[in-house]
Amino acid sequence: MALVAALLVAVGTLLTVGLWPYRVDDSRWVTLTLENLHMVGVPRWVDYTLVERLANTAIYIPLGVVLVMALGRRYWWAALILAVVTSLIIEAGQTMLDERVASPIDVVMNVLGALAGIACAMALGGPRVRRP
Repeated sequence: MALVAALLVAVGTLLTVGLWPYRVDDSRWVTLTLENLHMVGVPRWVDYTLVERLANTAIYIPLGVVLVMALGRRYWWAALILAVVTSLIIEAGQTMLDERVASPIDVVMNVLGALAGIACAMALGGPRVRRP
């Protein structure tokens, strides 16, 4: 039951963030924060684009973990396919929202995040599917 709840939370979070009708990041706040970080020595290559890409990666890590836990380590590839489909659906949905921008780079970063989650679940010894 806990696994079902975790899957619902992971997918629900992705759908909420991904299909929210407005940008979920306040670029002014992020820009101001980055400017302050740059003043104290954080390198200039740490910019808004990097932060956005890392966020797109990080938000899919839990999905990768939970899918492997739900499907079993043997079906890690199915977890990856489901993560790709989830990302594509969300990006397609964003094309219908005036204030959102769908991006193939977002899909790539989402998939990298899911892969990281899948790798973590595999390394931590997620459940194995029993053979009949």
